Amino acid sequence: MALAEFASGIIPLSHRKRSVLILLADLSGTLAMTATPKSSSKASGRLGQGVFVLLMALGGLLFLGVVALIPQIGPVLRIDYVASTSMEPNYRIQSFAVVNRAAYGYSAESFDFVRLPLVGRWPDLKPERGDVVLFRLSDPKGGRPVNYIKRVIGVAGDKVELTGDVLTINGVAIPRAVAGKYAYRSDPGQAVQDATMLRETLPGGATFLHIETDGAKAFLANTGVVEVPAGHLFLMGDNRDNSVDSRLSRDKNGAGLVPVTQVVGKIIGSFGGNDR
Repeated sequence: MALAEFASGIIPLSHRKRSVLILLADLSGTLAMTATPKSSSKASGRLGQGVFVLLMALGGLLFLGVVALIPQIGPVLRIDYVASTSMEPNYRIQSFAVVNRAAYGYSAESFDFVRLPLVGRWPDLKPERGDVVLFRLSDPKGGRPVNYIKRVIGVAGDKVELTGDVLTINGVAIPRAVAGKYAYRSDPGQAVQDATMLRETLPGGATFLHIETDGAKAFLANTGVVEVPAGHLFLMGDNRDNSVDSRLSRDKNGAGLVPVTQVVGKIIGSFGGNDR
C-alpha cells in the first residue's frame, strides 16, 4: 500500500488503523531482514576467530611438548651410551640408556653444555634404593667430566656393608636367590664369561637381578661398614664383581660416595646392545 494513498484519505478511516499496523509490520520485517545477516556474520566471525586462537594455542602446546621430549634437545629425555659391562645383565654393553633428567628435579649437572645456576636440586627430589641413575664425575686427570650408570644401593643415613659378596644394609642381610646362569662378552670378539645370576630385594621393596663371576673371592667382595652421609648415595654396578663404584674411593679411581647433585637423571629404559 502506497504512503501517498494513505495520506490522501482515499482509504476509509476504519481501515487506516489496520493499514498502519500492516505498514509498521512490513517496515520492521524489512529492517530485521536487513540487520540479521550482518549480526549473524559478526557472530560467525567471532566464533571462527575463537576457534582459530584455540587451535593455535593447542598446536603451540603440542609443539612444545614434542620438543621437550626430543632426546638431547629437550629438558626431559637424553640418550646415553652404555660403554661397559658393569651393568649386565640389565643394561648390556653397547646399548643405549634412556634417561629422564626431570625425575629428581634439576641440578647444575643436568645438562652437558651449560651449568644451571642451581645449588642442590630443584625441586629437591631424591633417588631411592633400587633406582638406576646416570651421574657425572670430574675426570681426576683434568679432562672432561665422565658419565656413569650405576644402581642406588644406599641412601643418606644407611650403613652399607659387603661380606663375601653378601650385601647388608643397616645390619640386615639383603635377601638373595639364585635366578640362573648368565653368559656375556666384555667386548665383541672376547671370550664368553659365565656368571651366576641372583635376585636381590632391597629395603623398600625394589627388586632386581645382578650377576657374580667370582663370588666371595671377588676383589670388592668385602668392604667393611660404609655410612652414607647426608646428600650422598652409595652406588654399585649390577655386574657385582666387574664394576668400579662406591666400594672404591675417588683417590683409588672409584666413584666414592656420590653427591646427589651429581646425578643427571633416572634410567627408565634401554635399547640395542650386543648379542652376548
